[in-house]
Formats: sequence, C-alpha cells, structure tokens
Amino acid sequence: MSHVSPIRVAILGLGEHMQENLLPMLQVADGVQMVAMCCRTEEKAQRLEQRYNVRAYAGSWETCLDSIAADAIVVAGPPHLHVAVARYALLRGLHAFIEKPPAEHPSQLRELAAIEAATEARCTIFVDYNFRFGTVYRQTRAIVERYGPIQYAKLRFLTAKPRSSMWNMSLVRSYLYSVGVHPVEMALDLFGPPRCVTSGITLFANGRFALQVGLDFSRGARADLDLGNYWNKFETSTEFVTGAGILGVVKDHRDARFVGEGIANIRDESIGGKAHVEYSLPVARGGMDAAGYANAFHSFCHSVRHGTPSESPLKNSLPVLEVLERIAADCEDGVAKAGREKRGPSE
Repeated sequence: MSHVSPIRVAILGLGEHMQENLLPMLQVADGVQMVAMCCRTEEKAQRLEQRYNVRAYAGSWETCLDSIAADAIVVAGPPHLHVAVARYALLRGLHAFIEKPPAEHPSQLRELAAIEAATEARCTIFVDYNFRFGTVYRQTRAIVERYGPIQYAKLRFLTAKPRSSMWNMSLVRSYLYSVGVHPVEMALDLFGPPRCVTSGITLFANGRFALQVGLDFSRGARADLDLGNYWNKFETSTEFVTGAGILGVVKDHRDARFVGEGIANIRDESIGGKAHVEYSLPVARGGMDAAGYANAFHSFCHSVRHGTPSESPLKNSLPVLEVLERIAADCEDGVAKAGREKRGPSE
C-alpha cells in the first residue's frame, strides 16, 4: 500500500466558531496534520498551543504563513480576513477552506473569482456553506429527487442573534451575511441564480426582526425564505417539493419527514398517501455530520488530494452575495420608512 502524505494545515481565526466547530473536526479528520495556528497575541498562542498540542505563532498571519510549510489554510474570521486570505492563497498556490461569508461585498468577490479562474489548476478554494453538506439534508434531497425535479423549497432559519451590528455592517446586513447567507446559498444551489427577488422586513423591539424573501427561478421554480433574529435559539427547517407534490422536510438538520402518494421510505417500502416516514440522524453521529462540517471538509480534502473541482468555489458565491445585497437594500429601505413613520411628519 502506498503512503499518502497528510495535508498540512495552518489555522487562522481562532475565535469561538473555529474552536467550537472547526477545530474538533480537524482533530479527527483522516489524513490531515495541523502544523500551525496563527494568533494575534503571545498569550493566546501559548494557551492554544498547550490546549491543542499544535505549534502556535503570535503576530501577523502573513508572517506566520510565510515561515511554515503548509499545503492548506483553514480560516474562520470576519469577511475582510477571508478576502485577504483567499487572495494570499490564490497567488501562492495554497489550498484554502474559508468560512462564509467569503467577502463583504460582491465587488470583492468578482476580483477573487477572476484570480480563481486564472489559477484554478493550482489550488482548491472551498467556501464552507456547511449546512448544504449536512448528512440528513443531502439524504432527504436525494430521496425526494428520485420522484422528479424539486420545484419548490421553503427554508426557515431563525436565530437569537445577531442583535447588534457586526463587521461594520448594518444590523440587517450583519444578519444576512452571517446567517441568511446559508438559506440563500442552499436555494441557489437547488435552482441556480434567481430571475426575481422580493423581500420585506417586520421590525420588533430590541433590534429584532423577521425577513420574508421570495426567490423566483426559471422553469417556474420558487423558494420562500423565512428568516429572522427574533427566536430564542437556532432553529431551521427545509422543505423540498417536486412537481408531483412529493414532500421532504428536514428539521434542524437531524430529522427528516417524507410525504406523498407512492413515496418510498429509506428502506424502499411504499407508503400510502396519508402516511409519512420519519428518520432521525443517530445521536452518536454527532453535530459535525448533522451540520455538515465533516462532509464539507471531506469534500475539500478530496479536491486537494485528487485535483477535482471544488464543490464550493468562490465563483459560486458571487450570485449568493448579489442576492444578499438586493435583500439588504429592500429591507433597509423598509427600516428607514418605519423610522420616518415613527417620527411622524417633519414640522
């Protein structure tokens, strides 16, 4: 058996998301060796080095990366860091696994996508829209598609945050780029770029709001998105419906339900029109499978090792960010209008 060298990975952006979601995945990933962590301060570098038993460097991430031998970068930080790291990786032929959002604005992404197109054979860039790679999500979509193309999708992503602005963005954009980007990307992965985007906002107290988004696509397909930061926890659901009315529902990325005349369950046993089949991801599989982190990173590693195209290249994020900007513009107009109505006519 031939020996396959591990993918040497450098870690950037060692905040809450990296430590809670990505580092646990990296620690158990097959064929991956974490060779460095890049930190801002010496104190944090020492603390993380002791905790993870990986060499940690303090100072600028560019100096860190220039001084080590790495094959790939894994980064989770603010979007301006993602832009800088993507550019660095592309120009040096390094692979990069980049958390969403990959940029602060579509204009930044156009520049990166142009570099990506010119250097595609040299490196793999993968934007981590993890929920699309969730095990139950993918299984449910595949089962529903046995009965014909999906014609309609309804995605519900409710959270308790953010309630304040992030990344020097408005609160609405902060929510869209941190949370809303997921269901938008999932809808576009199903149907392609939309031909029409409609959206509205309902405002509540203390920075809370609900967003209603409609996306119309070619061939009569549609997606409706119920979004908002007014919930008390993170809660999601996704519905897939074929033209024949076969329905698959994914709840919180763990539970699936199938409804429809003649649909078969996971064991291919036909059920009646008023029956349904339910399936839950075994708890032992854990959150990394349910939320898609493990599958997304496995896809990235497969592209790195075999030179296959990235399943989530930068260019695919461009229409996603363009839709986010259209939603943000409509909803911020709604916020401004509500503010004017609250103040009343000027004297």
